[in-house]
Amino acid sequence: MGGTSIGVINGVGKFAIYISFLLALIVAVTFLETSQRKIPLQQTGKGLSLMHDKESNLPIKVNPAGVVPVIFASAIIALPLMIAAFFPDAWYAKY
Repeated sequence: MGGTSIGVINGVGKFAIYISFLLALIVAVTFLETSQRKIPLQQTGKGLSLMHDKESNLPIKVNPAGVVPVIFASAIIALPLMIAAFFPDAWYAKY
């Protein structure tokens, strides 16, 4: 009986680790998707003396492609399964 309770705790622990990694991945992707790089601009001419207090910058997204890299990554991950589906009698079909 003691072995099954350890197995259940071990399974729950693995699931908790999986969920924590999944949440960390979601936070990291959200952070990169919403982040910006602010490049300072240098102005010359009349506006320079009037806007001395306020520095202007050019906001550029860190990931300008949006969700395109995520779509390509999911397609690359799904590719081996799709190829394996064409050969159902192969040695790796039991896995």
